[in-house]
Amino acid sequence: MKILYIGGEQSDAHGVATALRGVDQDVKVSWASGLEPAARWLDENRDLAAVVVEAQTNGDSWPSVLKHARGPALHPAVVAIVPEGAGPPFEWLRPEPDDYIPRNGSLARDLPIVVTRAVARTRGRQQVELDDMR
Repeated sequence: MKILYIGGEQSDAHGVATALRGVDQDVKVSWASGLEPAARWLDENRDLAAVVVEAQTNGDSWPSVLKHARGPALHPAVVAIVPEGAGPPFEWLRPEPDDYIPRNGSLARDLPIVVTRAVARTRGRQQVELDDMR
């Protein structure tokens, strides 16, 4: 399972990768430090399961990554890490992430659960879409 983490700090990328090791035996977490490297990585890796994006690091432009990630051939789950206490502050943005998680002391514990749940929901929606096309 491939997961792309988009965030400005390499130390955060290591923390996210460590937290997500338990999601799947074959999990591979890659890091992009910003939106341009993320877009390039997405173009080269069409088989990813999820994108985890630091909402506060990438400001108001991170939804552009979601649009790119949800292009015609790519439909990964998207999880946004938001500042603690912010809740889902980006509801007005389209497209919306599949889930949000606050950056707090329980991030490492909760992130695998949130990502797993978001991937399952996304795959379920995709299966329904495929069934409807038949």
